Amino acid sequence: MCGSVIGKLCPGIRDEGGRHESRGVVLILLLAVLIRTSHADPTAGKTVVLADSNDPYYSLAEEIAHHEAIPLVGSLSEALACDPTFVLWVVAPSGLSNRRMMTFGVDLREQNRVVAIGMISGSTVNLARDLWQRSARVKGRHVVVVNAKYPSAGFPEGRLIQPQGNLGETHPLSKSRLLQALTEADYLTYTGHSWSDYWELEDKVTLVSEDIPRLRPVVISTAGCSSLRPWRNDSVALRFVDQGAAAYAGFAFSPWEGFLIGEFEDLPFRYTWPDFPIGMVIQAQLRGTMQSFAAFPYYWLLGDPRIALQADPPYRLVDERLEDDTRVLDYTDAPPGLIPVRIADGAKYRFVSIPGVTAATEDAPFYNSRLQMVDKGDDKYLIFVHRGGDFTLRLRTHPPRYWIALDLLLDSLDMVLGSSFTSRLKFVVIIGVVCLFAFSKRWTSVVRFGVLLPACAAAAGFALLHALYVLQRAGHYTLTSKPVVESTPWVGLATFVMVGCGAVLFFNVRSRLHKGLVLLLVTLPVWGEPLLALLFVRMANARIETPIYSARLVWLILPALVLEWSLFASAYWLLQKSISDRSR
Repeated sequence: MCGSVIGKLCPGIRDEGGRHESRGVVLILLLAVLIRTSHADPTAGKTVVLADSNDPYYSLAEEIAHHEAIPLVGSLSEALACDPTFVLWVVAPSGLSNRRMMTFGVDLREQNRVVAIGMISGSTVNLARDLWQRSARVKGRHVVVVNAKYPSAGFPEGRLIQPQGNLGETHPLSKSRLLQALTEADYLTYTGHSWSDYWELEDKVTLVSEDIPRLRPVVISTAGCSSLRPWRNDSVALRFVDQGAAAYAGFAFSPWEGFLIGEFEDLPFRYTWPDFPIGMVIQAQLRGTMQSFAAFPYYWLLGDPRIALQADPPYRLVDERLEDDTRVLDYTDAPPGLIPVRIADGAKYRFVSIPGVTAATEDAPFYNSRLQMVDKGDDKYLIFVHRGGDFTLRLRTHPPRYWIALDLLLDSLDMVLGSSFTSRLKFVVIIGVVCLFAFSKRWTSVVRFGVLLPACAAAAGFALLHALYVLQRAGHYTLTSKPVVESTPWVGLATFVMVGCGAVLFFNVRSRLHKGLVLLLVTLPVWGEPLLALLFVRMANARIETPIYSARLVWLILPALVLEWSLFASAYWLLQKSISDRSR
C-alpha cells in the first residue's frame, strides 16, 4: 500500500515492461511532487492516515491524505506495514466502542511497535476537520496544573498551579477558577477522579461536558479514570475538542493511580518540540503503564500526535564524549519538569543513567516514575523528571552486572517497606495485636513470659532497621508517581508490634507447622495487600471480555518476601536457641 503512493501521485511512471510516458512529463510530475511536499509538514513522510472505508468520516481521511500527500490505509496492520512514526486515525464517534478500543490495544501490544496514534474525531465531520486543522495554532506559553482532592497523595484539598519560571502561583481549586483557567490556558493537566462524562474536583463538585466553555487551541492531558471515551453520550473528551481544544489525552479504561510519569505536576507535554512531539511522549508514558498495571495500551490521544508546544528543545547540549564503553552527553539550562530528550543513534544503548535522578534499562520489567524511554528507528526517545539545571546522560549498551539484581531488590523493598507500607500502618498494628491473643490461646496452654525480653529485642532491632531504611530511601522512590507521605515513627512502631507479637508466638509454640504459620503472619505486611490486589485483578478481568489489567506489579513483592522471611526465621531461631541454652 505504502509503495504505491508515488505511483498514485505520478501516474505516468510504469514498470520497465510497461509503457513509458515521455521523460519530460515524468520530470514535470516529479518536480510537482517535490514542490508540493516541500511546503508540507516536515514529519509528513513519517505519517499515515488510517480510516475504515465504511466510516462516516472517510471523506475527511481522503482529504487529509490528499492535502498532506501521505498514505491512506484501511487497517492497523496496513498502517504498521508502512513503519510510520505517526498515525492519524480518522474515525467517527459511532465507529468506536469498548470492544473496538480493546481490540485495537491488543493488536498494538502484539505488534510491539512504537507508533504515535492520534484520533481525529468530533461530533460532526466538520468539527473533526477543525480538530485536524487546529494543531497548527497550538502554543505553549500559559500552562496550568490541576490536582483534585487526593489525601493519600498529600493533597487534602484540590489545587490549581500556574507555573511562572521556577516559581508558581498555587490556588485552592474551585469550579469557577478551573473554568477561567480553561479559557486562558495553552496547556492544562488534570489529575483526579473522572469518568466519561465528568471530572470530579471534590466531593459532589464536578465538571460535566455542558460546563465546558469555548476554548482556545488548548492541549489537555489527564490521568483520571475512563475520561477518553468519545463514543459515550455526553463525552467530556469529545466536548473539549468540539469546543476548541487542540488535543485531549486520557485513559479509555480505569488505570491504577501513580503509574503515569509526570502526571501530578511535571506537565508531560510542556517542553515538547517538533522532533519530540506529544505523541512520542505518550508512547513513553504507555511503556510505564505496561510495566505496572495495563494488559494492553489504553492511554489515547484525541488530536494530532505531531503537536509540539515549543519550537526548540528546552536545553543545550554542551559536550558529548565516549568514556570506555559509555557514551556521555552533558546538557545545560534545562527547566524543571518532565524533560524530553531525543538521542540520535541512541537506540543501541539499553541502559541509561542520569546522575542525581535515576537509572533504568530498556528491558526493565517494572515501572520507573522518573525515567521512561522508547526507541524508534536508530533513535532513543527519553523522558525524565528533572528539578532544573544541568544534567548528564550516561548511555551503555548493557547495564552493569550487579545493577539489575540490586535495582529489583530495592524496588521490592520500597514497595513493601516504604511507599505502600505507610498506607497500612493501623492495619498492621491491629492484626498483630489480635493475632497475638488469638493464636497464643489456641496454640499454647501457657505463655512463657521469659521470652518477652528476647522478643522485644528482636522487635526493636527490626523496627530500627526498617526506620533507617525508610529514612535512607526518602526521596529516592521510583515505584510510583504519587507523592509518598512519609511516617517514619509509625513505621517503626508498626514493625515493633508485628515482629514482637510474632516472636512471642514463635518462642511459645513447638510445632514446626505453627512456627511456619507465625512467620507467614509476621510477613503479612509484605504479601497481604498485594494478595488483595491480585484478587481484584482477577475479579475485574473476569467481568469483561478482554482483560485490561496485568498482575505484573504484584510479583515485585517476591524478593522482599524471601529476604524478610529469611531474616525473621534466622533471628527467631537464633534467639530461641539462646533461650534454650540459658534454660539448661
